[in-house]
Amino acid sequence: MIRGYAENGDVNRAITWLEKHPPPKRDQLLHYLDQGTLLHTAKRYEESNQKFQQAEAYIEEQSRQIASKSAAVVGNDNLIPYHARNFEKPLIDLYEALNWLGMGNPKEALIEVRQIDTRYAEHSKEEAPAYLQNAFIKFISAAIWSANGKINDAYIDEKWLLKKGFQNEELTAQGRRHCLALGRSDCSKWKNKNRELPLNNHGQLVVVVSQGWVPLKTSTEGKAGLQVFPLPTYAESFDVTSATVKIQGTSHPLTPFADMAKIVRDALKDEETEIIARATARFVTKTGAAVAVGTQVDEDLGILLGLLLLTTNEADLRSWGTLPRSFQGTTISLPAGTHELRLDGIRHEVEIRPGETTFIMLRTY
Repeated sequence: MIRGYAENGDVNRAITWLEKHPPPKRDQLLHYLDQGTLLHTAKRYEESNQKFQQAEAYIEEQSRQIASKSAAVVGNDNLIPYHARNFEKPLIDLYEALNWLGMGNPKEALIEVRQIDTRYAEHSKEEAPAYLQNAFIKFISAAIWSANGKINDAYIDEKWLLKKGFQNEELTAQGRRHCLALGRSDCSKWKNKNRELPLNNHGQLVVVVSQGWVPLKTSTEGKAGLQVFPLPTYAESFDVTSATVKIQGTSHPLTPFADMAKIVRDALKDEETEIIARATARFVTKTGAAVAVGTQVDEDLGILLGLLLLTTNEADLRSWGTLPRSFQGTTISLPAGTHELRLDGIRHEVEIRPGETTFIMLRTY
């Protein structure tokens, strides 16, 4: 329902619907995340940050508690309080950074970037699972470092992106400019030699597009030995379509830095062993209870109880469902002045100031 409202251009109605339908306590974190994402889309940036800060406080409180999953053994995984997945946690800081940019405050956005670097340094390492190595976070981090005059830090993130194979014309031009500005001797690896240094009357436009919807979980059958149980899964999805923005009639393709459909699917695959282990324990517990009743009380009642307990098995289909299918972006050098930007029927006028970075964030479906 909230997706339908958002797609029809009524994001505020989706936000109101969420407010009127509070979740059970165990799903409170997801409620904060969905509210924060929709408020960001509605450009209600300050309110969005408040929700993401509540989400962070909730996660911190969860980390201090002893997690109990006994309810999942008796019932199903839906009874476990929702915990943020490892790939989701830095996205909270990411959205907070984007919100600060939306409020015209790159210095506060830089604080969020520093927090990502501190909290999730392990995610950038080669040995980290691919779904944790979010290239869009590196792209926006580089842009924020650069906007704050931290060229060396921006260049570190740009090198990371180059190593991962992101070499579109705009990104390589920016990386080469920073390489030359730092006086480095290895700038030849940036193959794009156009616009090696920005002109005095130019500024940078960073375009950020959140495109589509992340897929939702569905239920399938899992097996462990002779046991059959419901298991969450994601349907296979098509490759991400790269968006293109037009500025004054010139096309600028965006790079899909983060394919969220692939990220959520790979992250769920990593959870599968634990999910199956809980399902197996649940099967043993429920069948044991039914056998005990059948032996000690009544055989027919035991059979009935066994069937009843097994029918309560349900796959956990909860997820952060307001995320986009992909995060895309590009950085464009433009002469100072007012420019018209077009994307999928959306028109925006952006003001470019010489020597400064302007950020624009768009949502498409």
